[in-house]
Amino acid sequence: MTRSLSMSRVECDLTVAGGGVAGCCAAIAAARLGSTVALVSNRPVLGGNASSEIGLLIGSADRDFPHAREGGIAEEINLLNRYHNHEIQWRNSVSDATLENLVREAGVQTYLNVHVDALKMQHDNRITQVAGSQQATEQRFEFVSPLFVDATGDGTIAALAGATFRVGSEASAEFDESYAAEEASSVSMGSTLMFRVKDVGRPAPFVRPHWAHHYPSADDLPVKIRDLHFPQLWIEYGARLDTIADAVHIREELLRILYGVWDHIKNQGDYKADKFVLSWVGAVPGKRESRRVEGDYILSQNDLVDSAHFDDAVAYGGWPVDVHNPDGFAARDKWTDYLHLKEPYQIPYRCYYSRDVDNLFLAGRIISTTHVAHGSTRLMGTCAVGGQAVGTAAFLCRQYELLPRGLGAQRITELQQLLLKHDAHIPGITNEDPDDLARAASVTASAEHVDPSSGYRYSADKVVEGLSRGRIGDENLWISRPVTRFHEAYLDLEWEQPVAFNCVHLTFDTMMREQRMFDRFLLGAMSTYVSDYSLSILDPGGSWRQIAAVVGNFQRHNVVRFDSVTAKALRIRIERTNGDEMARVYEVRVYE
Repeated sequence: MTRSLSMSRVECDLTVAGGGVAGCCAAIAAARLGSTVALVSNRPVLGGNASSEIGLLIGSADRDFPHAREGGIAEEINLLNRYHNHEIQWRNSVSDATLENLVREAGVQTYLNVHVDALKMQHDNRITQVAGSQQATEQRFEFVSPLFVDATGDGTIAALAGATFRVGSEASAEFDESYAAEEASSVSMGSTLMFRVKDVGRPAPFVRPHWAHHYPSADDLPVKIRDLHFPQLWIEYGARLDTIADAVHIREELLRILYGVWDHIKNQGDYKADKFVLSWVGAVPGKRESRRVEGDYILSQNDLVDSAHFDDAVAYGGWPVDVHNPDGFAARDKWTDYLHLKEPYQIPYRCYYSRDVDNLFLAGRIISTTHVAHGSTRLMGTCAVGGQAVGTAAFLCRQYELLPRGLGAQRITELQQLLLKHDAHIPGITNEDPDDLARAASVTASAEHVDPSSGYRYSADKVVEGLSRGRIGDENLWISRPVTRFHEAYLDLEWEQPVAFNCVHLTFDTMMREQRMFDRFLLGAMSTYVSDYSLSILDPGGSWRQIAAVVGNFQRHNVVRFDSVTAKALRIRIERTNGDEMARVYEVRVYE
């Protein structure tokens, strides 16, 4: 007798396959704007390479550049993790829970442990549904939607749909890339297996398993071990193999390497590790590269190095071109060799959808780039902002009944402005939202901080100038005088005629001028956060009436909604920060 798994059908506006940071940001962005979203992941937790299964930090464009940390949903995730976590240098179960809570609060339907393995097509260029199995429940699911996002990391949906994709490395001549090899090859980048250590305060011997590799000398390792607590990212293998088909073998070899390295640390050298133990070993290797799906544009090395301008820019990156030596752990030359950039670069919308599957968006490390450009765009911070762009685009596609390519041709400015409205950053693009009432207001403040060393004045009108972060040499925000019981801190927006509004967007200072902030051992709320504040309107009689108040904020971007009011002036009064003596505000927007 033939039996089959029970089948459940899920219909929604958007199906996102892949629960890594990119997929989560895409799902959250679309759901918050009003789309019904199904998020499907073949893992038990969300986060992908940033989950507790793998444990990598979210790499960011701020590695080399101040004011370059990713905003929007990416910043929200990082700030939540910073606030709730007990060890910011690691992605752990607290990080998993933080991300899952954020997805649930957005109203996303989440399906974990479901591996998509089949789909149906219409006219060979449009997906109508994807399907997959959930092992624990012995169920199959069909996800039916007009639009799909492939954020699987491996381009699984794209491959099943017959989308054109690339694997390996291009020849240098194809895109005139000086960093590429002379000849094309199947070589990609390897995967890494992470581990953590702990000092248990007593001698803790370690016996190497018989199947692990043996490294008797420090010369057997590709780098010098200087800090046992720092992630040993050089435990890397598999670049010369098929990182999908050979995934099981790659993990097994990485375990042999890892336990051999730990044996070397414990028993072969003087690392003062006699009281240290392995407290955690990653369940899954962190994969850097597999398929890259072709869009209408393929981003290459020169686009990054020359900071190319794109009229359809929707995201950005800034991590150096970081193409690892394909020999990985066995490398006896440089394990990795950074090509540093002069400034962050734009990524065009055309890299975020398949060129030959009409309703398929791309997010994460599979976007349309060369192998060399992928060395930068694969970073999770960059993947996150691309995911937010894709989720926002998917919402607009449903609103205007367009496919991804059509949206780029007809509504790209609207997409860019909607992204900025929700705290995404696109280099070179500023707020020109015609619905933002604050742009027509005059702004004054209780007082302004003056920097005596430079004479620079942080003027109040900067909050409506259209840029919600600083630039090198220009903090680009309003900073009050020190707040005391004698000195209030407030911003007043005034219009020539009364206006109706029911929503205020505020962007506060979360120290984006600092570089690589989340690599530091800093927890909790930063001092520069505005914690408590109130909104008031000026009544016709000349008195201020409070319409909203917020207590205990620790996020950069706040959206405050209330019943519609009509007024000629709005006051934003800062009641308390998280420790800094001055209030700091980057941007104010006002909407009906």
